[in-house]
Amino acid sequence: MTLANISKKMIVVICVLAIVASIVGVVVSVVFEIEFNVIPFIIGVFLGAAVNVIKVVMIRRVVKRATDVEKPVSVAYIQVQFFLRFFLVLIVLIAAVIFDNFINIFGVAIGIFTMPIAGYMMPLFGSKGGGESEL
Repeated sequence: MTLANISKKMIVVICVLAIVASIVGVVVSVVFEIEFNVIPFIIGVFLGAAVNVIKVVMIRRVVKRATDVEKPVSVAYIQVQFFLRFFLVLIVLIAAVIFDNFINIFGVAIGIFTMPIAGYMMPLFGSKGGGESEL
C-alpha cells in the first residue's frame, strides 16, 4: 500500500468512527434519558475528527518531505510538525472549554480518540496479499 492509500483509508475510518460515536451518543442519551444536549456533542465529535483528518494530512506531508531531505533537516522538520499537531489539538480543546455552550468537550475528546482507534483498525483494511504492507 502506498502512503496516499493508507492516509485515505485512515481518513475514511476516522469519519466513520465519528459518525458511529455521534449515533451512539444520541442513542445513549435517549435510552437512558440523560439530560444532555446532543447538538454540541455532535459538533464536538466532528470537530475532533476534523482535527484528526488535518493531522493525517500533516503526517503524510511530513513523511514525504522527511524522506526527501538530509537527516538533520528532516529531524528538525519532524519535531516542528509534531509540536504544530500538538498545538492544533490544544487549541481545539481550549476552544471547546471556552465555547462550552456550542462545543461539548467530551465530544471533542471522543473525536480526537478516533485517530488512535482508526490506527489500530488499519490492519483490518490492509493488503489482500497476506504480506507486509509497504510505504
